[in-house]
This record gives sequence, C-alpha cells and structure tokens, in this order.
Amino acid sequence: FSAPLENARRQIGHPVGEDMEYTGTLARIVPGGDWMTHSRVFQKALRKNFRRDDDDAYERVQFWECRSSFCRIPYLPSDVNSIRDTSSDKYFLISMNYKLGSELSSGGENTIMKHVSRFFDRTTFGPTRRSLRKFILQFGGNIDSTEKMNDAYAKWTAGQMNTVRTPQTSHRAYFRKRVDRYFPKIINAREPIRPTHPCEPFSQWRNFTFTVDDLVSKDDIVVKGNGPYQLYVNGQLRTTTKTLTYVDRGNARDGEMRNLTYMYHAGSMEEEETNSTDLTYRQPIIRNIEPGTYKLVSDWSSSDVGLRPSMNGALGTLRSAQIKFRDIKGTVYPIREGNMPIKIPKDFFNRHKHVHPFMRIDLPHQNEFKEVPYTLQGGSGLMYPEALRGPACRRYPLEGHPIANILVGVFPNGEQVMFDPRIQVLENTPDNILPDGGGRDIVLGKSCSSAPRSFLNEDTCRMSYDPRACETSSYAYKATIPLTADGVMQLYQLTKKYVYIVNGLRVADDYSVGHPCSPHVKSRWKTLEGVDKENCFDRNIDDGTRNFLSTVINQDNCDLYCGKWEATRSNNNKYRDIWMKGKYGMLVQSIDPQGSYYCDARNPHVKRGEIWSGNACFVNTHPDDGGVRDMTYWTKLNTHPGNSQRRNPIKEFHDTYQTPYFFYPVGHDMERWAMNRGKFTYLGKEGDHVWFDDLPDSMQLNSVAEAHGVITQKRGVGVIVCGSENEVAKDPNMPKSIFEWKIPGGRRTYKNQENGKNQKKAVWRMIALKSSDQFRQRVAWALSQILVISDRGLKEWMFSEAFLSYYDIFVRNAFGNFRDILKEISYSPLMAKYLSFLKSESSLSVRRRTSETTFPDENFAREIMQLFSIGTLMLHIDGTEKLDTSDIPILSYTNKHIMNFARAWTGFSNGSLRGNIESSRGVDPMRIRPEFRDVFPKITLDKKFIGDGLPLCTDLPRGHFLKKNSKYRLLGSSSTPDLLY
Repeated sequence: FSAPLENARRQIGHPVGEDMEYTGTLARIVPGGDWMTHSRVFQKALRKNFRRDDDDAYERVQFWECRSSFCRIPYLPSDVNSIRDTSSDKYFLISMNYKLGSELSSGGENTIMKHVSRFFDRTTFGPTRRSLRKFILQFGGNIDSTEKMNDAYAKWTAGQMNTVRTPQTSHRAYFRKRVDRYFPKIINAREPIRPTHPCEPFSQWRNFTFTVDDLVSKDDIVVKGNGPYQLYVNGQLRTTTKTLTYVDRGNARDGEMRNLTYMYHAGSMEEEETNSTDLTYRQPIIRNIEPGTYKLVSDWSSSDVGLRPSMNGALGTLRSAQIKFRDIKGTVYPIREGNMPIKIPKDFFNRHKHVHPFMRIDLPHQNEFKEVPYTLQGGSGLMYPEALRGPACRRYPLEGHPIANILVGVFPNGEQVMFDPRIQVLENTPDNILPDGGGRDIVLGKSCSSAPRSFLNEDTCRMSYDPRACETSSYAYKATIPLTADGVMQLYQLTKKYVYIVNGLRVADDYSVGHPCSPHVKSRWKTLEGVDKENCFDRNIDDGTRNFLSTVINQDNCDLYCGKWEATRSNNNKYRDIWMKGKYGMLVQSIDPQGSYYCDARNPHVKRGEIWSGNACFVNTHPDDGGVRDMTYWTKLNTHPGNSQRRNPIKEFHDTYQTPYFFYPVGHDMERWAMNRGKFTYLGKEGDHVWFDDLPDSMQLNSVAEAHGVITQKRGVGVIVCGSENEVAKDPNMPKSIFEWKIPGGRRTYKNQENGKNQKKAVWRMIALKSSDQFRQRVAWALSQILVISDRGLKEWMFSEAFLSYYDIFVRNAFGNFRDILKEISYSPLMAKYLSFLKSESSLSVRRRTSETTFPDENFAREIMQLFSIGTLMLHIDGTEKLDTSDIPILSYTNKHIMNFARAWTGFSNGSLRGNIESSRGVDPMRIRPEFRDVFPKITLDKKFIGDGLPLCTDLPRGHFLKKNSKYRLLGSSSTPDLLY
C-alpha cells in the first residue's frame, strides 16, 4: 500500500495512531486517493474455513493489520482449540501492484518481457509468447528505463487504436465466414434464404447416404429388394447396396465366454477378439434387414460409435457412423454397413426419370476437388473450387427446392457423389453492396437481401440500375389483414399457427371482470343478429343506465368513450368495446356533467344485459369473447391437461373440425382462462382489420404478405440498395466451417441449448486468443459487461448472428464516442426486447386502438440512466457525490423523469424482413413508427424541454434548402420522401 495511512484511518473513522486494525478489505480507485472499504469474496473464502460457533476465530480472520508503513493480512492461525488445522493449506497470489524499478537498467530481454507481461495482463486477454516476441521485435530490446518503457507502451497503444495498422476483428464476420449450414427440407416461408447452385464455384458434394436432415425430419426410409437392396428416403432413391445387415444378439444361443468389440466401418464390420473373460456374451448372429418401412434413429448421448449429429449436416464420420433403423414395432437395428456410399444405377437416370428426378453431371477427376470436413469427429465431403460446366448446369433450376432436384455427380472412375446444397451466404457490406440488393432471390419468392437504410449505412447506400433490384422498405404498404372467419382460417393455413376466434367465455362466471359501469373497466358488447328492438329489452336495467350505454355504444367519437379500432371503426359492427371513464362510471346513481346520463354500477343485471343502440341489439359479453388469439401455446404436450400423444383437443378445431372458432368448454371454470390468457398473443377482435406490422413476428411471413397484397419491398431500376457492417460471405477456404445458421422453420442439428450458446462462446474465445487487436477486444469486453443483454433473458439462445452483431457495437466503438454506443444499443432490437421497450406505444395510441389506459414502458428509460450513463446520484468532475445544503447526496433523476423519458422511447419496432442473415430481425437497427410515438413535449433533467433551441419549420428562411451545408438525401427514382429514423 502506498497511499497515506492517515487517509485510510480517516476514511474509516479510526484515530490516527501508530497501529490500527480494520475489519474488511481496503481498496482505492484513484492513485493517491483515500482507501475505501470493500468486502467481497476474499473474506467469505477465509470465513468458511472456521467453525461458525467459534466467534472469536471467525472474526479474527477478516482483520487487516495496518502499521506506520504497510498493511497486511495475518496468516490463518493454526490454534486447534479454536480453528481447524491449516498446515496443509495452500495460498495463491490473485493480484498485486508492481512498480517498475531500477532493474530495467541492468536487466535483459527477460526482464523487459516480465514487465510487458504485466502490461498485457491489463490491456489484453493475457500475454502469449508470440505477443511478447512481437513487442520486443517492434520496440527493441534496449529499453533500460521507465521512460523508454512507457514510450513503448504508448506506441503499442497507438498502434492498437489505429485501424489501418491493426484492423478490427468483427465477431459477426468471424461467424459468417465459417457458417456451413446445410439446406433443410423444412423451411418456414418467413425465412428468405436461397440454396447454393451446383454449378457455382465452391459447390459441395457428399459421398455418403444419410444426413442429419434425414434424422430430424423423420422421413420414412423404405427398403426394397433382397440383395441388392434399394434405400428410399422420402420416396426418392438414395443408394443401392449388395448387403444390408444387422447384429442380432438377443435370440442367439449362449456361446463361449469371450468379449467381442465391434468396429463399424463404411460397408463392413470387423470383429476384434480380446482376452477379457470378465463378462459372458451371447454369440451374435448376423441377419439381413427385411424389406419394409423404417425410421432413422440415433442415441444422441452415445459417446462412441453412435450417431453424433454435427453442426453442418453429416451424420457421424464416414468411417465410424453407426446407422440405426427402427421399424413400426419399435425394434432398433444397428446397420453394419454404416453410412453407405452413394450408388445410383445407370438406368435410373433414364428409364425412371419421371419417377425419380435424378440429374447426372460428369465431374472432373477427384484430384481437382478439395476435401472439406463435415463433422467434428472426422469424415469429409468434397468441394469443387471452380464453376462447373455442362448441360446439367443449364437444366438445374434456380427455382424450387433442391431436394426435389437431385443431382448426382459421376467421377471418371465411376464413383458417385450427390450434390449437397448449402445455404447461400453472400457479402453485402457497405463497401461491397449487392448490386441488385438480392433481387435474384425475389425471383425465387424470397425476401430482399438489401439492408434497410439507417443512420449506420446512410452514407454508403446507392441507387441501383439493375432491373431486378429490390429495396427493403421501412414500412409495409396496403398492409391490413382482416380478422374475419375466412381471414383467421387463412392465417392458420399460411403460418401453421393455431389462431382462433375465442367464443364461449362466460362473463357472469368470471369474477375478475368488473361491472360495465364501474370506473376504469372495459366492457365488450356483441351484436345480436336477427333481434329486433321489441325483443331487445331488459326490464331489469333502469332507463338512465340504458340510455347512457346506448349512447356510448353508438358514439362516433371513440376517443372519449368506445374502443373500436381506429382503422376499422365503420367496418366492425360485430363488437363494440367501452372503456368507462371515472366521471361517468358511478358506484352510486348520479348525474354526469351534461346532466342527462348516469350508469348504475350497483345493478347486477347490466352484466349479460341487452341494450338497443343505433339499429342493432347488443349484449354484454366477456371482454375477451370474440378476440382473435394465437393459441399455439396450448397445443404443446405439457401445457394443457387434455393433451396427450393420442389426442390434442386444441388442434382439433382447425385440423378436425375445420373451424376458426375456439369454443371454451362449459365444464371449464373461468379461472383457468384468467390464468392462461396472457400466454395467447392477442391480434384483435373478430371483424377488425389489423396492420401487417402489428401481427406477431411469427406471422409476418412472406406468404401472408403476398396473400393480402402487402408490399414490403420496392422493385426495379432506381431503388436504393444498402449494405450492413460486417455482412461478409462464407469463406470456402476456411479449414473447418463448423458454425450453424439457425433457421426457425428448419430443424437444428444441435440438440440442446448449450450447443446453441457454444457457437457464440467459440467465436469470442477464438478472437480473444488469436486476434491482433487485443486492446480493442479487451475494451469491447469491458463495455459489454456494462451495456448487458442476455440470450437466456431473451430466450433466443439458438441464434448467433444477432448477438454477435450487438457485440460488434462495442468492437467498432471501443475507442470512439460513448454517445455513439448509447445510440446504437438504443436502436438494437435485442436491447429493446431485453429491456421491454420494443413496440412500446404512447398512451394516446393505445387509447385510440383499444380504449384502454396504459403507460409507455419505463424499463429502458430507467436503465439507460441508472446503469448505462449518469447513475442515481449527481457527481462532481472528480467522481465525488454532489451534496445539497443538508449534506445529502443529490439524486440525478426521479420517478417523474423516468415516466417522462419513457414517452421518448415509444414507437420503436422491428425493421422489415430481409434475407442473407441468420434471423430475419435482430441485426438491423429498429425503425420508428410515427403513429405509435408520443407527440407531446418532454422535459429534460435540467427542467428544459427536448428540442429547445432548435428552429421551427416556420422560423427557417426562405430557400433555406439551397443554403450552404444543406443536406440532401438520395431517394432514387421515387420523389416521395421517406423517414430515416
């Protein structure tokens, strides 16, 4: 300790003397500053070595002993009467302060390397022999003073901060270069992806039969013949083999005592006899597989020769993959031939071309192909680095799924391989923008790959002259979806989500629903078709209440009373919502300000009561009745008590009865609905028309947009195309492409959550170990510990690219402006989802849409001040707290500020769907929807208003847009301005 001990004593309130004792840890942040108390893990580690009932010994271990020139922690005493024996304990140095001394003048290269090692401990993820040698070579080994060492440190730091001398390492780019995702059979139309073409450079081919996709898609494997055998997957021939056998141990007679070890190989099985006689085995019998239908199965937990799915599509290794078939009775057969090579008879290319869509292409010699690894355990496929030529290249379609267009390559020696389509990962960076914005994918029915224009890429976007060009629009045009019976049925068919119109909810049995006349209660009124005015009369409702409700239900001004959706006020006559304001909803009979209406909350007959309003009869129903909700949650096995392997009652309404209506059973109490309703995403009321952008993300599919004429991208010459930072292409020359690109509509090849997380961890670890910009990466890591998000909290552990893009914010801005970091994380969809301000709306917007009174989400408004920037207390420039006249710390903000700033974070929503990225959303910055923004003034921390000092449009001089420094924005061929933010 080099700080004055007087300061330390004064800090903890002890009188200054020769000796002192202090309970706790001493620490300081500012060199030469006061020592501060800090009790952490070290004391806990010491305390747990003692018996808690021995209070004296328990307390003694945490004492610091400070004398006139030093402080120390006494070694643990070994008094057996009060403490356990510590003679065998080991202690490790976990931190220390070291000051450069005079040994630099007399030491050699090793001494310098010691000091550089300590420096690298603080500025990188740790020294390596390579980094130390590089430092010595760069700055010389003749550093003989502290000044020269500090000068070398300064030069090294300047070099690390210079992106020309030390290029920054992007985590997203590192991941994309190593992605090798096979093209799945099951694809959600929402995912705008394209497979590779066999005649493009770096096409990949496999010489084995089964893939991970065959396992996870659970397609039927049909075995025909009886030697040679023909194996069909999903109705398509995969290979032929002379033998197809398994080992039967269960029915064989007892043999001699011996231990057999089986080594499985492609096309054969070897038996190795050992000398072990510890176990008795039955003599195995090798049997032929009977023709029939099977499933491909695997024990994923196997650690030896079992099927081990990898991250990029192959099953096990070619030399040791144990393939297992399971028949309809559940019997499993380990196949001795393993993962068999591709063998398609020649006559199948011609005679059976209408049944089996095989295409053949003659390939160059195997020596011209490059072997590529397919699994973590070994095994390989082949990659051709050049573009293939031939008639098959012209015939192989760009459209359609590659599974339906099987291409078999034949080498000169007759060996066969099958084209193995991978996901196309293209480069679309600001420096190398896709010329057509990914317009080629539009031809295939996919989304545009051009990045949306934002503050990040605004300066690099350009106009495309390609007639196939496309632009990812910020907004969806003509974007209303009808929530009618036919519309809901169509949503189910297009999205495979169990969307229903909920009926049968009983308002009288749900005690959580308030009286329609009570203050701040929402009530729903349903039109009774075919009921005339004479038959729509409830004598138990008094005239005053009836007249009031009749007027409100038929009220045109929905901002005051009713809650019809603003976009469909004149179209939805089936349901009317009323949000009772306090001054009209009376617990006692009273007169409203107009002196003509009242609503009696004491009358129980208003619930389920009938009211004539306008030209229709309305009956009070449950507030959720008639609501359109996504009930997919209840279709999962363990979420609904009626679900089983044999029956799923929630699915039956769509799948069996072909109806969009979900009828809540009479025998179910309403408490079950009240407890689970929050798990069913609400879309609107039956008869409403909702915006495409207001649909849940899982339903904003290309198929839904196309079915309803929703325009989500612009096309043709003159559109604006943009790139995205670090959106690089897959590097085919990478020695091992082991990362998986997760597709929500396809099946993942990794089994559990940890494997999904490990991708992100692997990227971080490899960069931390091997990147040259160590200082930048260390600063980025420190920033990521402050501006935190969590894949566990977001429940999106399976995605990698979006999280790596978020981490790149800190990599790019490690030596930049902290305000830029705050802006980028504020526009990040992951941060908005994590701190819950995604799609936060102003109170007025919610009121107009739903008639409910809500307030904008306050989570991010609080955390950006408390955790990300100013903190809870006001500070001086030296970091000390500001005090008021009573010596009480001054708060930086109050809850009123939080509520006020929450209104500034309204209107943020996801951008449009686009291609060429792992997740359609999460990478690009959010956009702001003006209709959801809070438009009222917002006060700042210094009691001013946001925007004070900025000129109004009316204050601008005439012709101001022609003045010097005016900014122009490229709009392409369209003269309609669009919003940047």
